[in-house]
Amino acid sequence: MPPTNGLKLDSRRIGGIACLTGTSVIYLLTLAPTVQGFDSAELTVGAYALGFVHAPGYPLYMVLGHTFSWLPLGDVGWCLNLMSAVFASLTIWLLFWLICKDADDVAAALPTVLLFATTPIFWSQALRAEVYTLHTFLMVSALYLWRQAHQRHESRWYLSAFLVLGWGMGNHLTTILLWGTLLLSLIWEPPRFRRLGILGTAGGIAIASLLYLYFPLRSLYSPDIDYITPYFHVDLGSPAGVWWLLSAKMFQHEAYWGGSWFQIVQELSRFGTSLSIGYLGVGAILGIWGWWVQRKTEILWNRLLTIYFVLNVITFVFYHVADKEVMFVPAYAVWAIWVARGIWALGNWLHRHLAGLDIRMSKIYTSAPLLLII
Repeated sequence: MPPTNGLKLDSRRIGGIACLTGTSVIYLLTLAPTVQGFDSAELTVGAYALGFVHAPGYPLYMVLGHTFSWLPLGDVGWCLNLMSAVFASLTIWLLFWLICKDADDVAAALPTVLLFATTPIFWSQALRAEVYTLHTFLMVSALYLWRQAHQRHESRWYLSAFLVLGWGMGNHLTTILLWGTLLLSLIWEPPRFRRLGILGTAGGIAIASLLYLYFPLRSLYSPDIDYITPYFHVDLGSPAGVWWLLSAKMFQHEAYWGGSWFQIVQELSRFGTSLSIGYLGVGAILGIWGWWVQRKTEILWNRLLTIYFVLNVITFVFYHVADKEVMFVPAYAVWAIWVARGIWALGNWLHRHLAGLDIRMSKIYTSAPLLLII
């Protein structure tokens, strides 16, 4: 990911290191000391015992979590909480690089990613055993690879984006939202990328299928932790049992495609309020401004981000579970890209309209207040 300019290379490396180390310190200082309740406890013991947790079973998380549980760092609960912190910091680091490629402005990228890192929704998931920081890392990785492919015109990056989504399906089924977005974007892609998209999809499906072989293989050993078979009488050693997990039949009663307009508006307001609070209010305005600017300069990229964001919002509105805000954290990461573009646009606006203000000082005036607030 080397830029052409040596000075930019140094500033980006310094910014990337600052994001990685800074968030690592924050998350480690606030990390939950042991096993947490509800899903976090289930995931912790499930990963430690290589067992079966609630649908869709999270096979990738089970394997990675089991690896973290063997770290010689004491409490198993703390080790699984640490895994969330590690992927949270890696997400921030990669999002910083993605925004730098997008806005080409370290001064805009740094406060934006730190703002995202400290949003209550993302921060809370970085401190305890959960699947969402790993999920967000994989989604940001796929977006980064897609962006890299189009900037460098290299096939391997584009193919890799779909392969990463295959891994993502082994962690959280909402990966399908980004996968569907990339497939839809094939309409606007050149023929070479269309062929790669089909090939990458086949490869991603193969990866996801191999990950879900975890269940029939593990069922041969009757794991100590099983939150599926005793309660739902599903045989996870059979293809029908694995399909039961993938089809999310356990949660079908939580989704409905009806309701009144008032309920829909209420859910939209809930999402918008959560997003606005997470970005301290000002981020909502900057994000809208950033989207408006980017739609003129990066048409295909902004179209892809918009479709993915809208699909997340629609799913949020019609899917009703208590913790659904955390399920759609990648939408907050997409908003961060627009916020950074908004900060960049604000800096340029100040430079044009304030006499004697050079571009460097205009960037300081736009970024420093946000860093101070954070």
